[in-house]
Amino acid sequence: MKVLSKTNVRLRTLTEPPPEQRLVLYVEDDVDNWAVTELFLRRRFDLVWAKSDAEACDLIAKHGHSISLILMDIELKGSQLDGITLTRLLRGERGNVPLPDFARNLPPCEAPIFFVSAYTSRYSEEELRRAGASRLVPKPVDFAALSMALSEVQVLGCEASGLVTRLHSAQDRQGIVESLATSPRISERIARVLRTGVVGQGSSAGPPSRGDAAHTLDAVRAASVAEAILEQLPPSVESEALLANVLRRAVAGRLLAEATGLASPADAFTVGLLLDAGLIARARHDVAGALAVARSPAASRLVRECASGEVGHAERGVKMGAAWQLPPALLEAVGTHHDVEPPASALGRIAWLAEALAGVFEAGAPIQNHRFALRAATACGVSHGHVSAILDALPKEVSAAAAALGRRVSVLPSLADMHEGAQGMLAELSESYTDLVRTLQAVIEEKNFLAGQLRDANAALHLQVDTDLLTGVANRRAFTEALQRAIGEAQHHGLPLSLMMVDVDHFKRINDELGHPAGDAVLKEVAARIASGVRSADVLARYGGEEFIVLLPATQAAEALGVAERLRRALAETPIETPRGQVIVTASFGVACCATTADEAADGDALIQLADEALYEAKGAGRNTIRLSAGHPEAGSAERVPRAGAA
Repeated sequence: MKVLSKTNVRLRTLTEPPPEQRLVLYVEDDVDNWAVTELFLRRRFDLVWAKSDAEACDLIAKHGHSISLILMDIELKGSQLDGITLTRLLRGERGNVPLPDFARNLPPCEAPIFFVSAYTSRYSEEELRRAGASRLVPKPVDFAALSMALSEVQVLGCEASGLVTRLHSAQDRQGIVESLATSPRISERIARVLRTGVVGQGSSAGPPSRGDAAHTLDAVRAASVAEAILEQLPPSVESEALLANVLRRAVAGRLLAEATGLASPADAFTVGLLLDAGLIARARHDVAGALAVARSPAASRLVRECASGEVGHAERGVKMGAAWQLPPALLEAVGTHHDVEPPASALGRIAWLAEALAGVFEAGAPIQNHRFALRAATACGVSHGHVSAILDALPKEVSAAAAALGRRVSVLPSLADMHEGAQGMLAELSESYTDLVRTLQAVIEEKNFLAGQLRDANAALHLQVDTDLLTGVANRRAFTEALQRAIGEAQHHGLPLSLMMVDVDHFKRINDELGHPAGDAVLKEVAARIASGVRSADVLARYGGEEFIVLLPATQAAEALGVAERLRRALAETPIETPRGQVIVTASFGVACCATTADEAADGDALIQLADEALYEAKGAGRNTIRLSAGHPEAGSAERVPRAGAA
């Protein structure tokens, strides 16, 4: 296990050769969470650990420019800064909050940040975005979700990807020139691509006239996105198949834009690149699965992905584009390219139709796919003549685009040749396709059914494990866990915490004289009356026998005594119905309260002991009364309440 701290492991210096794997910083106060995550990520990343805010600031100050990703625990117990505050500092938001010395000169860091928390329901996506985070990962870590998210954000660490992001702020010729100047090696490749015209502009390697800056930005961005996607895809036989799909959609989009004038050809090329780029993201951890989807008919792609439990490639493509800060109109077109009907926007319709045109050359059913493409063109208002011209040009144009990008894609057979070879196989392929869809639909239905059964079983098991079967309130085990969580919350926010022990007076007499069914009825009603007299945030549990215990978060001693008195009256003033008739029941109460700080947490066992001692004192004082722990300054104010009608 690699643990980087000030005490036990030397940090890699900046003069040493960089590792092949990217550097990921995990800011986590719990060594067990770190250890499990390290086992999962160590083969793919150079993972380092900071167990406090101070260690995190030290590591970021020394190595911030080398960090590709930060996993940030939100709560950070024992630290002066929580994860949200630390993230805001890394994004350059200082605010007016006093900072510890180690954080005052913390440099900004542009690495993506994933928040990690066991309390994900507390935080909204908007709050996380404002803080500067990219994702929220639940703890214990969901490694399937983390793997998918990591494959999407890894694009941020690549040179071409960085150029795409920087182009987001370029608004004129000078801005484009400055963005290109930051990456000379990539800029030279982009210049060569632009000269070929494959992205929709072929007259110049650099920005043209001042009045054409917007079009130039579109073209530079298209070439940059193409280079960024290539960075994710090393040369291989499998890569050629995936790249062919990506370029087929990009070129089809560009040709459609040029033929119809509905959108910028370069923007159409960019959108086309992202239609299948999500499969490249998936291929980073599942090449076989990505290829299986790439070779499927367009109509069954989403079904196949859903059946395998994978995130759809369209959603992945949108997330990649969002990470590069591409314009919203482009992302919308990517996200809707598998819709049943053509999207409303012009760029969306081009993407939608480009998917259909590319599909003519895929999945082994050219005649059927050709007919579908013609129907799609009619729905988009594009002439069949334009469609025929594009389909005729597409195979060679795709190979030319790959060559311009320094890759090789074999030239596909022409549409006429594909039609001729497919005639004898059409019926068989159509039947196979129908069977496949039926099979996948059956798999999805069975999966959903089993998932529902598993949810129900887990819910029932959780209820049995955490619930007292007689009274329906929490049991002792569940209360112990709730107390530990409440202590952590109280310490984090500096809030008081109160505990109340309740003992039913003379319960043995009830059992002996009226029988156990009557005793059970008494315990159920006592639990119900206590539950109705406390807040939803409070925790009521049966602690054992006739004893109950109530956890009162954010409650001072005086408030806890008031709650106890209200519950005492609720029990004593109204008889309880039992199988043997009515019985008046009273109870004794022991209350303990503690204050917590960021530096000192409460001791749960000690707090229970104090409440138990106060309960013992209340019972010794005659029962049907309340006592506050003797160690509390307000203990003298908790006088005995008269026993009127005690049982």
